[in-house]
Amino acid sequence: MSYTYPVHAYPTSVTTTRTTTAYIPSAALVMGSVGAIVGASGAAAKNIRQVKKGKVSNQEAAKDVLKEAAGAGIATAAATAVVSSFGSRGVLSLLGVLAVATTTKYFWDAATESEKK
Repeated sequence: MSYTYPVHAYPTSVTTTRTTTAYIPSAALVMGSVGAIVGASGAAAKNIRQVKKGKVSNQEAAKDVLKEAAGAGIATAAATAVVSSFGSRGVLSLLGVLAVATTTKYFWDAATESEKK
């Protein structure tokens, strides 16, 4: 009597879920766009009150909204690109995003603040 056993092909290599560098520019662009939308929303909310109180003109408010949107978008894109390139996950990834985004936005504000003076 002969028995036939099924033959199973087992994978010979281990696959990883690490982010490849080909997706980093795309992810940074998408997240930068989201950051710009969030930055513009926050700045618009702030400037609507300022315009209603007569503290700033409509033109100044619009310029501030554009400046904040650009700064938030650039900071978010930079943070996404840097953290994605290291392939971090979890809390370490969150800390990296906070550090890079805060630093980028700080320098953006410093560079655009000097234009006012």
